[in-house]
Amino acid sequence: MYIAVMGATGSGKSSFISLLTDQKPPVGHSLESCTEEVTVYESYILKEHKLYLIDTPGFDDTNRSDAEVLRELAGWLTTTYSQNVRLTGIIYFHRISNVRMTGSARRNIFTFRKLCGDSALPNVVLATSMWDDVPHDVATKREKELVEKPEWWGYMINKGSRTFRHDNTRKSAVNLVKEFLQVAEPTVVLSLQEEMVDDCKTLEQTSAGVQLNQILAIERARFQSQLEALQKDFKEAFRLRDEEATREMENTANEYRAKMEKLENDQSSLRVRFDTMAETLEKEYETKMQRRLEEQTKQHAQQLAALKGPNRSMLWRWIAPLRGHSGWVNALAFSPNGELLLSGSEDGSVRAWNVSTWIEKGMFRPGRTQQIVISPAPLRVFCLTNNRVKHALLDKLGTIMEDWGRGYGIIKAIAYDPISHRIATATESTIRIVDGDDSDADSWQTKKSITCVACAPDGSSVRAGTTRGKAIAYSRQTGKLKGSQLHSMPINALRFSPDSELYATASPDSTIKVVGISPEPKTLEGHSSSVTAVAFSSDGCFLASGDSHGSIRIWDLRTLTTVQKARLNRLYVTALEFSPQDNLLACAFRDKTIHVLEQVPIETVDQVKDEAS
Repeated sequence: MYIAVMGATGSGKSSFISLLTDQKPPVGHSLESCTEEVTVYESYILKEHKLYLIDTPGFDDTNRSDAEVLRELAGWLTTTYSQNVRLTGIIYFHRISNVRMTGSARRNIFTFRKLCGDSALPNVVLATSMWDDVPHDVATKREKELVEKPEWWGYMINKGSRTFRHDNTRKSAVNLVKEFLQVAEPTVVLSLQEEMVDDCKTLEQTSAGVQLNQILAIERARFQSQLEALQKDFKEAFRLRDEEATREMENTANEYRAKMEKLENDQSSLRVRFDTMAETLEKEYETKMQRRLEEQTKQHAQQLAALKGPNRSMLWRWIAPLRGHSGWVNALAFSPNGELLLSGSEDGSVRAWNVSTWIEKGMFRPGRTQQIVISPAPLRVFCLTNNRVKHALLDKLGTIMEDWGRGYGIIKAIAYDPISHRIATATESTIRIVDGDDSDADSWQTKKSITCVACAPDGSSVRAGTTRGKAIAYSRQTGKLKGSQLHSMPINALRFSPDSELYATASPDSTIKVVGISPEPKTLEGHSSSVTAVAFSSDGCFLASGDSHGSIRIWDLRTLTTVQKARLNRLYVTALEFSPQDNLLACAFRDKTIHVLEQVPIETVDQVKDEAS
């Protein structure tokens, strides 16, 4: 379920999302707008559905015009629509604490209505917030006006939209999301998406664009009228030799001209088609990433002094990102010899990258890929794709991947079992060791709901993470299941160390648990949001972790301390993988790219810095 959260700046969008996810979007408590760009947050509140909440910048933004905000929204909505991502619906927030319905608030409602189109309105929930800030009888009266006036919410309600009072509690937020379980159509196409992608209209020609363009034209005409009146007053002041009044009016006239020029630029920015807009936004994003790379390099230089000393002779630095996927990258895997890096994406492809040149060597097209594992002998790629397992020989890039085992239900996670040389698959409550022949499969069950699975490299056990924060292990020696309660929230990821002596778990509670160092699990703290991925270096000395805000930490397991922090953006880290040589860490983000950290001696970084200076 993809639910977009929209509304004017300060209406409570980010606060609502923070109640339902541990990724914690930034919440504004000042007059400045907080949400800068469209951001997707994952929530675990619905057992039967994967839920994604889309935080959007609001109209009336402090730093951007409504045209810029509409262009940002259109870019995300049309790009995802072209990739077959369909919204379940939209929540539109309005502050009930607003003393009156301002002109800008009415314009926002009109623009929103045009953006959706009448056919999408049954999948819209109109939510009022800030009920604690107003006496109940006053708030109720304002709500009645909103609902009854056609030019406000009345029209949308007549077309099927529903209203909801949100009291800023988690229970209220959960109930608001559950409203979408009752809609007749599980997915919806917005008018703007249909007009730009299917009908090839410019943003200016869409219903929302026409509405906004009319507003901009009225604003320009108003400033033009004020400028003409000011020019008459200016002539009179000049005739009377009133220098102070002349100076003030000249400054005011310049302000009017600047605003008119901005409005003209805003109108011009709406004259863009979907393909051109997608290309422009991609370039803007690359520029932003380049700027963040440069900032990261500066941070590395500042970290050098702190890193020097015992066991601090190495540093990880970013090298060129890998681009080619058109959807989120969900999975990574290095070949056993470290010569290839495989990446799996929402776009349906698994791409193989030559590690020495970082040039794409070829690809498979198994479908929307969630996970990749590689068996060493023979070199075979296994992909968890649309909740099924598919496979192919690694040297047969470009061939059609075949199903591996059938009839096991919805598979949630896979792992390679080094003892049987087969694949461990996990469904909701069952783990099976599968070899492709349905009649030859070992299995065991648990009462817990499984989220991930891993096999110890020495084959001693198979361990699974659950939604209740428990790590359940099946021991081949005893043939029994045993569990360890590690987190109070679901386990997002579980990995074994290369020597099988340790395993690490990651959770939305923003912690990592490392088990095996001592009788009691060790807790690694430092992330500020949900930890989404972990990986051990092949020498077992380091652990990498990534979170839902795009931060990556590298931990020294000998001291249980962070040796380096890295961050490129605020986007979700979906996967981490160390190369067998230990000097590379591949990181997958929801920006459709793979970024690679290279481990180099500090002396090398010093040398590069000296040469640059």
